[in-house]
Amino acid sequence: MNEELRITLCQSDIAWNSPDENMARYESYIRQAAGKSDLFLLPEMCLTGFVTDGTLTGEATGSPRLQTFASWARQHDMGIIAGVAVREKSLLYNRMHYFSPSGSTFHYDKRHLFRMGDENGYFSPGKKKTVFHCKGWKLFPQICYDLRFPEGCRNSYHNGTFLYDCLIVIANWPHSRQQVLRTLAQARAIENEAYLLLVNRTGTDSNGIRHSGGSMIIDFKGNIIKELPEGEEGTMSATLSLSALNEFREKFPSHLDW
Repeated sequence: MNEELRITLCQSDIAWNSPDENMARYESYIRQAAGKSDLFLLPEMCLTGFVTDGTLTGEATGSPRLQTFASWARQHDMGIIAGVAVREKSLLYNRMHYFSPSGSTFHYDKRHLFRMGDENGYFSPGKKKTVFHCKGWKLFPQICYDLRFPEGCRNSYHNGTFLYDCLIVIANWPHSRQQVLRTLAQARAIENEAYLLLVNRTGTDSNGIRHSGGSMIIDFKGNIIKELPEGEEGTMSATLSLSALNEFREKFPSHLDW
């Protein structure tokens, strides 16, 4: 297990329902992070934007674009997390993919669908929790609206072992509820004694909804370690310390009362 985890968050605009244009945008950012990061994160539905009007085709499992993400992860020896809508048979899922450096791909399907944006009318909810593993770190995936539901984000502690070390949240969260996003993210980090990585999109989508980013790296005390400016596209990097996390858990063991 690595004591440190080097992470990079990419806060970007998303061209509406234009996967190839978005892939080209991300390739340059991924190349810039190569050799400097162990894990690279992109927003929710990063190939299309939050399209919920019935026009979204969705990627097939193992599509050429998904294979490209996997090849980038292998080539750069860097895990890549990306939110991509995927169609399996007749069902559409809002999915977070984790492309590992080893070549394996894992996923989490969004469980809480945003009914105020008609997501529940076109997507099927995921049914399972899962944990990703990167350099020995345990990462727990959540997607946008999932963040509002503390029971779905809940960490656990059994026989000296935590379910996860870091909560990963990818989002298309609107500017009008930016303060809600910040409050919920800090609360989830505090109550679960874990780091939280939040990557949100920027730009105005084709529905006229503004997204201002505000991507954050939050520590286990709820402190914002680093934050990207609202409205700006770009990346930010940080190094997480496992010993700092474990030291805090030992000094303030609220997990013993969960």
